Amino acid sequence: LAAKEYTDLRRSGGLGSVLFSFILPLLFLWGLLWMMSSVMTFVSDGRAIALPFDTVFYAIVIGFFGSLVYGWLNNLDNNGSYRMLPVTMTDVIKAKLILFIILNTAVSVVYLGLISLTRGELWPLLPVGLYTMFMVSGYTGVLTAYMTGVYTNSLMFDYKVMSIYTLAVAPALIVLIVLSFSGLLWAAAGLATLLGIASYLLLGRIDYKWGRVEFRTA
Repeated sequence: LAAKEYTDLRRSGGLGSVLFSFILPLLFLWGLLWMMSSVMTFVSDGRAIALPFDTVFYAIVIGFFGSLVYGWLNNLDNNGSYRMLPVTMTDVIKAKLILFIILNTAVSVVYLGLISLTRGELWPLLPVGLYTMFMVSGYTGVLTAYMTGVYTNSLMFDYKVMSIYTLAVAPALIVLIVLSFSGLLWAAAGLATLLGIASYLLLGRIDYKWGRVEFRTA
């Protein structure tokens, strides 16, 4: 089913849109922080202190933006054709999550690797960054799938869904960013591990929430 989703994505020309929607914000972020690195400098006790936008920080942001990929995989939320196939809603959701993991990994690893290389932070920040990135992106992706199913682009406009999503994501990301600024790498990895466990638990709940939901005709 994931292979079918990928084939449909290529034939419709949507693959480029999915990748572009993910790559563009990351490039914009990279350029913005590079230009503002000198501006975001503070003076404390006569010393200039710049915010450490290191590899781990970028990993956290990449993990958050990864949820855009899952949303684009659902495109226009028109899944009525699945009513004619012997598949359930959870089958399609998990197939899209497989594509989400593949596409997200292909872009994120290259992007974070280039950032780490250009900043001279291959060790130990790159391994911690990769681990954090996978845990955060897994959490945001599975959370999005759990809350919106295959109707991401319509349900995400529901204020209840958006409010719960924000409360579930924002505090964890803020704490992770603070930990990365403080250089507490193992603490950041520990919190990322908790997010990975949460995503695993949510993945197991997808069948319960979406197993009996039927595809919309339009």
